[in-house]
Amino acid sequence: MESRNNMRRFANLMAMFCLAVGTAGADAFDDLMGYTYEDQPEQLGKAAEDLLAKTPRDQMGAVEAKLVAVVASTNTAPEAKAYACRLLQRIGTAACVSAVTTLLHDEELAAYARMTLERQGTEAAAAALRAALDDVPENAKPGILGSLGAMQDAKAVAAMRDLAGSTNAATAGAAILALGKVGDRHAAAALVKLDPPPSLREAVAAALIDCGKRMGGNVGVKLCERAMADGTAANRVAAIEAIATLDAGRGADFIVADLRGDDRERAAAARTIVAGVPGATLTHRLTAVLDELPSAKQVALLTALGQRGDRAALPAVEGRLTVDDEAVRAAAIAAVARLGDAGSVKQMLSRAAAGGDSPELVQAIAAMPGAAIDAVLIDALGSDAVRGVAIEAAVQRDLTEAAPRLLECVKADDLRVQSAAWKALGSLGGVEQLGPMLTALADLDERNMQDTAFDATARIVTAARDRRKAFVLVLEQYDKASVSVKTRILNLAAAVGGEAALARVSDALASGEGEVYDAALRSLARWPNEQAAGKLLELATQAAGETHRILALRGCIRIAGAREVRLSREQRLALYREAGKAARRTDEKRLILAGLRDLRDKDALPVLFGYLEDAALIADTANSVIDVARDIAPQHKAEARAALDKLMAHLDGAECDGAITKRARELQSKLQ
Repeated sequence: MESRNNMRRFANLMAMFCLAVGTAGADAFDDLMGYTYEDQPEQLGKAAEDLLAKTPRDQMGAVEAKLVAVVASTNTAPEAKAYACRLLQRIGTAACVSAVTTLLHDEELAAYARMTLERQGTEAAAAALRAALDDVPENAKPGILGSLGAMQDAKAVAAMRDLAGSTNAATAGAAILALGKVGDRHAAAALVKLDPPPSLREAVAAALIDCGKRMGGNVGVKLCERAMADGTAANRVAAIEAIATLDAGRGADFIVADLRGDDRERAAAARTIVAGVPGATLTHRLTAVLDELPSAKQVALLTALGQRGDRAALPAVEGRLTVDDEAVRAAAIAAVARLGDAGSVKQMLSRAAAGGDSPELVQAIAAMPGAAIDAVLIDALGSDAVRGVAIEAAVQRDLTEAAPRLLECVKADDLRVQSAAWKALGSLGGVEQLGPMLTALADLDERNMQDTAFDATARIVTAARDRRKAFVLVLEQYDKASVSVKTRILNLAAAVGGEAALARVSDALASGEGEVYDAALRSLARWPNEQAAGKLLELATQAAGETHRILALRGCIRIAGAREVRLSREQRLALYREAGKAARRTDEKRLILAGLRDLRDKDALPVLFGYLEDAALIADTANSVIDVARDIAPQHKAEARAALDKLMAHLDGAECDGAITKRARELQSKLQ
């Protein structure tokens, strides 16, 4: 409670202070001096942001003066001083240095004070930090050294040099790293003269690299080379990366040497550098050395060149698309996918068409970015030599812009190209291609090709935003279509639904034509909504053949139970009741019983009892009655109990599984 009161009091203080910083008065800052945030330090950041955002720039001096008073006061709580330092990190000037410096000796507040001085970045702040090195506790020195390094304070180099030899490892390490951040010739000289213990050699190497990068030139390269003597893999990588940015040729020497060498760790590190360090000089050296490397190293370097992304390597990489070594070819293909251009695509298509590494090449082409690649592929669809692989690449690339050219490919003499083009149209085509596709489909004589073409057509229709509108285009071709295509159109009608599709299916049923009638009935049995139910019921009783009768009845039962069909419970119950009148076979009746059970409706019980007279269905009916009674009992206990009483009366005189009778009695007992 006290913490919440403090937060509320301080929030009020800040609001008042932001509105009238010049006249807030001593009383308000007396409150601040006594402020503690206890377990809610996250409130500090938000309060600071609010204060600085709302205080006019010309009043920041007044804010700083009041915050300095908070820091200097002997009556201020540590939390309040920390808060004041947080604000001074944003707005502090030389005016706050003296007060803040006194906190460097305070173990709890030293970090706040140090960061305030570091972020100020003035000579006065740096001087205060340098002076503090002489008398702050040992555990505060690493932080101060880090701040002086971050400020690149050249005047602190002498102190850093001396402390780099400290027997305190934390202080020595911080001094060494700070020398690297200062990065001038005096810092470099100090680092070079160090003879550190093994535990600090890695720190010296890191500092030499930092210093080398800051100094640049030949001196910088020499410092980085000296850092590699440390021997650790991480420092070697960092040193070579730095050298490569300072002197591309010298960096390339180290990278190539490590790639050629037998040290696997160094070779792997070199490949990491290859991927990250830019420059034509390095690319030229790397491609020149490819032929000298064994297969495994060529594979690794080709992968790194691909990751590097410098297209200057492309000619050398493409030259390995035809080598005998399968692993090298595969790595080259993957690299070309990253580096390649339109010219690369032409070469890759030609090789793929000739049978060499076709799946890998097609996959690589599909992965290559850019509209120029799309244009080459579309143009290649007009070439007999590479049309087949170009189609594959277009599909993998999801190149919908290729659809108009694919319409030309479906007329190719090569049946494999025809088939591939039809399949591609199914993936890439849209409603705008349906008309030409259906015209081309009508000219096909070969049954398998007709099936392939219609599959593509069906994919476009079912993927269309307005399926029924798209299907109208298909229906326009129905009368002049072959029997085979008519059956496919009727089959598609069930996936589309709608009045136009249903009318066509109804006409086909009325025609009585063998294959067409069969396809129409099967389509009706799969209809996606209740529109087909009436016709199916009619056929379930009037169809000439038993197979057709069964299809119609099962379609009716499916619609009655389908959750996606928008029917009320009453409508479903009525449909099951009518289907029951048409059912002749036990398996059909069992389907109806299952549907009635799933309705979980008291009105289903009278219909269910009608099936108890069929000896073959006693067990199924009894179980369904028990299930429905159990499900309706919470809302309709009397009806459930009456149903169980009626069931038990029937079971007492019938042959029935004892387990079913036991179920009924147990539920009956619960409902008493």
